[in-house]
Amino acid sequence: MAASALLAAAASVWVLAGASAATLPKRLQSAEGLRSCVVPKPYPTPIFAPAPEAPAADDDDDEEDDDDEEEEDSIEDDYEEDEIVRGWLAPDNVTCVSINGWVNAALGMDWRFLPKGSGIISRKHDLTSFPFTGVIAADAVTDVGGWPVGIGVTLRSGSGQDVLLTRAIITFGPVKIGRDSSNFVYFDGRDFEFGARAPARDAIMFSYTAQFTEQLSATVSVESQPSTTNPVVTPSLWPDLVGRIAYDGDGLSWHLAGAIREVLPTNGGASKLGSAFLVGVSKDFTFGGRSHSFLVQGGGTKEMPAYIGTQIDNSDLLQFLRGDESVNGWSALASMSTAWTDTISTSTYASRMQVRVPSRSAPTGTVDITRVAANVTWRQSRTFKVGFEAGWSMTDTRLPTNVSLSARTRRVGAVVFAQKNF
Repeated sequence: MAASALLAAAASVWVLAGASAATLPKRLQSAEGLRSCVVPKPYPTPIFAPAPEAPAADDDDDEEDDDDEEEEDSIEDDYEEDEIVRGWLAPDNVTCVSINGWVNAALGMDWRFLPKGSGIISRKHDLTSFPFTGVIAADAVTDVGGWPVGIGVTLRSGSGQDVLLTRAIITFGPVKIGRDSSNFVYFDGRDFEFGARAPARDAIMFSYTAQFTEQLSATVSVESQPSTTNPVVTPSLWPDLVGRIAYDGDGLSWHLAGAIREVLPTNGGASKLGSAFLVGVSKDFTFGGRSHSFLVQGGGTKEMPAYIGTQIDNSDLLQFLRGDESVNGWSALASMSTAWTDTISTSTYASRMQVRVPSRSAPTGTVDITRVAANVTWRQSRTFKVGFEAGWSMTDTRLPTNVSLSARTRRVGAVVFAQKNF
């Protein structure tokens, strides 16, 4: 099925390539004689776009050529380095097509410290692992009647996993249909090794984005519930409804998101309305001659615990919950990344998540997860990096309704990794 999806994506790329003979804006094209390009983000034209500047009357041909080169290169200014997707122009000289990906191999050690007599079945100590992850993605963006149209497919596989279709989207102007990262997510862990194997939560969605200016947008989407085998996620008549307002400016971004869901208890009781919210801010700045990026986010939930925290927090949390429990809680996270030289950088983060589980027959239960991690990375080139990461976490579980799971567990991990992009 995964192979069929990739073939379908390739076929769709060439359909897009011949779909229109329209010409993209000059800044989206390669220089004459070159077939390479950068896949542009398929964003709609801002509603309140500034009026274009009129060219000066005394510009000579050399100045126009310089301006063209600046426009052709300026598209990369819209991306972080890791977000740049390079490709090739299709025969129509309009569609930018890219096939890229990466492989990540690591050696990890994991130590867990559990209280004696805890009775936890999953008790394991001093684990050595050799995780491997591979990702391949195909993207294409073209112009159809003045509307940016794009498709994207991503296949992912890892140690002990089948090939998974983690992204399959079609965008037409402000509309996106398919599977992609949830519009609710802000911190995605891209600067940390766990992000390579536990990426930000994805969802099947139908979304509409109103691009007010080049920096400010609002999105409304209907999304599938988080993918998990835990019974805490119960089926409902309606999909999740997610709304987001986002600002992405020069060195500053912020994100306000909310979600609601119909929650159907497994015991057959009346349905309830679940909700979650998230507020995040990120700032790039220079201090001490070094470039830094600081991010902070916080959120809360009622009946939708899978929406708060990172994916790695969710995997720990959901194993303690049942589908018929009433759950509410909050989470907070802060991270800092610093580029010390052109090749060496560090990243650190700390997070806290606490969930309360009220019960009519027992005292209120809690699940409290605290986590910190730090890494150092040497990036030899844009396509290759190696690094070392260490982390510590504490999970304090107090569930009167299930005493066997009540314990305070400490976990320490370290991993050496290498990643090659192509």
